[in-house]
Parts: sequence; structure tokens; C-alpha cells
Amino acid sequence: MNENSESSIQALEKLQVLQKIIESQKIVVKMTSKCFKHCVPNVGKSLSQKEQACLWSCAQRFLESTDFINRRSSENIRNVSNVDSD
Repeated sequence: MNENSESSIQALEKLQVLQKIIESQKIVVKMTSKCFKHCVPNVGKSLSQKEQACLWSCAQRFLESTDFINRRSSENIRNVSNVDSD
């Protein structure tokens, strides 16, 4: 491999990492918005204990669901790849 190929690969790897960071940030923004709308009907100076607990539970459910969907999608992609290669 020459230097241009190696630098292109490194640039691609950096771009992939950046894309993952952006996707993670999108998930956080989406989760925050959905959970806040669900758990905090009226914005005040501080969050009540009930609102805090609701936000915590909502965020956990959201992240667990996102993780499950990502794992399931990866499994499906692997299964399709295995079928195609047979």
C-alpha cells in the first residue's frame, strides 16, 4: 500500500468515527426531546423528584430500545449476508 492509500484509509476511518459521534448526538437529542415532553408537562425552576425519576426511566427505556434495535438490525444484516454468500 502506498502513502496515499494509507492516508485515504485513515481519513475514511476518521470520517466513520465522526459519523458515529453525530449519530450518537442525534439519539441523545431525540431522547431528550421525547422524554422531556413526556415527563415534564410544565417547566419550572427545578425538576420534581417524580419528573427526575420519569426522565431517568424514559432515558433508560429509550437507550435499551435503541440498543436492541441496533443489535437486531446487525443480526439481520449478517443473516442476509450469509444467505447471499451461500
